[in-house]
Amino acid sequence: MMVNKCFKKGEVIFREGDFQDTFYKVISGTVQIYLGYGSPEAKLITTLSAGEFFGEMGVIETKSRSATVVAGDEEVVTEEYTSDDLNSFFQENPDQIMTIMEQIGARIGSLTKDYQDAMDAVQALEAGNVKQSGGILDKIMKAVGFYKSNRKLAEKMSAEEVIQPQRLPNDPSARLETFSKGTVICKEGSVMRCMYYLHAGEAGVYHGFGTPAEVRIATVYVDQMFGEMGLLSGAPRSATVRAEKDNTLVEIILWDDLTNLFRTNPAKIDSIIRYLSYRLRNLDRNYMKACQKVYELTEAKKA
Repeated sequence: MMVNKCFKKGEVIFREGDFQDTFYKVISGTVQIYLGYGSPEAKLITTLSAGEFFGEMGVIETKSRSATVVAGDEEVVTEEYTSDDLNSFFQENPDQIMTIMEQIGARIGSLTKDYQDAMDAVQALEAGNVKQSGGILDKIMKAVGFYKSNRKLAEKMSAEEVIQPQRLPNDPSARLETFSKGTVICKEGSVMRCMYYLHAGEAGVYHGFGTPAEVRIATVYVDQMFGEMGLLSGAPRSATVRAEKDNTLVEIILWDDLTNLFRTNPAKIDSIIRYLSYRLRNLDRNYMKACQKVYELTEAKKA
């Protein structure tokens, strides 16, 4: 059952590492989300205001909290929901499905940038060209500081079992399209607010497709999704995806269909949200590993 809760400025709503099966909606005031809260290297990730949600991963997956949330105003009022409230909440507020998905997408986008910065630092350190790389020292310092302030979290993350996303349930109304080998499914730079689910065949993910700089960066297998950032943000595609086998069967999931899809097939929406949660958790884990690698490389150079 939903309950209202009030917090004073600076009061911790929940901490990194806590186990809870609740999520929150900000009714008034603002909340601040931190990594490494209370340490010298604490990092403010984002500030949320009225109408925005936080802590939804505690409902979607039984995992420890990945950040600390602190009240940012003199008085903050929230609504607290448990996992038992999720379906009824969406039934009463179907538009909020998209709100939560957009927030997950924003966090994926922000964390993707941080991860790329950390990988740039790893590559520069391994190549020994730190002085020649513009802004690389800032990236190294950011990664080292993040790892040093989150060592305990890193240990927890490495010990946690990685829960794989669920396959989508059957849906007679699904938008399906079959591609022959070599056919482009979605093109880098194109804009279409949708994501894809692979039912059969195989797909390759490319940067610079069709150019001399073309490189295959990933492979999509059966029961995997791709193109989620196009669905969540409407941003141009960051890569081209091509069918690598004949009779590659792809389901197209449109943004505009999500609200109605929850009414007709709520289990499918649940699976999609769990996939997005998995995507975010996996990216979080990879970022931590990259920061740890930067730290270890810098320590090795001091020895």
